[in-house]
Amino acid sequence: MEGFHIGEEITWCIRSDQVMVVREDRPLGKTIDSNVLSGKIIEIIPKGTTYLFYIDIDGDFNLEIEMPTYAFERLYLEHGKIIRVSLKKSAIHIIKE
Repeated sequence: MEGFHIGEEITWCIRSDQVMVVREDRPLGKTIDSNVLSGKIIEIIPKGTTYLFYIDIDGDFNLEIEMPTYAFERLYLEHGKIIRVSLKKSAIHIIKE
């Protein structure tokens, strides 16, 4: 990436609705086979038509995810569950420190 150097500290962000939960019973497709992370659900906040929840990624950072209620319930997500997520490449924003 132009303007960045290997080993340089950066900050990145992604909109919570651009994080896709990867189903364990399905193989990874080409569109979601990169930027896959695993973590444990540590907090769940119901918001009516959506759920906002946080996963702890190996103790390094927490990732905020928002998804429609029907999808959250269909995936049987609950506090303490380990899940995999895929971060959409085009939705990741890198901020130079």
